[in-house]
Amino acid sequence: FVPLFASDFVADTLVAPQVEGRLDVATPSILHQGEIAGWRYLVMTRVPGRPLGVIWHEIGQENRQAIAHQAGQLIARLHSLSVQGLEELAVDWPAFVKQQVATAAERHHNGEVPQPLIAQIPAFVKSTSAQLIDCPEPVLLLADITTEHLLLFNDGGSWQIVGYVDFGDAFVGHPEYELVAPGLEIARGDARLLRALLLSAGYSESELNWALSRRLMAFTLLHRFVKLADILNIVPQARGITDLEHLTQILWPVC
Repeated sequence: FVPLFASDFVADTLVAPQVEGRLDVATPSILHQGEIAGWRYLVMTRVPGRPLGVIWHEIGQENRQAIAHQAGQLIARLHSLSVQGLEELAVDWPAFVKQQVATAAERHHNGEVPQPLIAQIPAFVKSTSAQLIDCPEPVLLLADITTEHLLLFNDGGSWQIVGYVDFGDAFVGHPEYELVAPGLEIARGDARLLRALLLSAGYSESELNWALSRRLMAFTLLHRFVKLADILNIVPQARGITDLEHLTQILWPVC
């Protein structure tokens, strides 16, 4: 671990044993840890499987829906785990949200993003900030459940999630923050995939409403590592949209 990212080392060492054997998918175990010339390192077990992003275009719609369902189940199991012993990963959630709200427009400023969208960000996130600050019981967030970190195996012609790797971005916070990465990278604006993910993650039909769509859009804009410019590449139907409410409908079609 580069010394600059020492926090990633801490997260990995705390989370790996916390989730081991508890997620119904394989995760890396720590075999040894040490430090060389100020660089901390971990020796971890290898997790088999192929990254979802590598095989995405080989997978049919029905199998994608099953994968979305499995990803939701993974999130539900993760968020059911105790956060005892993870105090070092806890954040002052209200302060975190306020800081992300204050810097949201600047974080997404990019020549590929229509300027009208950037201009609407401050008002949009402020309109939802009270709901985002109101955190239910904090949960362990991997905060990076992406197609790069979900590992799959082809079982009789159907791809199944069999593993997860990378705990470097993990922290403790609002459960809906977790949904941003898998919601964008697995659903990609497809309502059927998004519903499969959310329902298996524990939402009821009645909870799949416009208020949830707006919260998820707000968390998208507040996420530490998500950029609108990258989203436009993942979800091409979002390109050219200049209204944030319309973009919310495209990215988070939950109802």
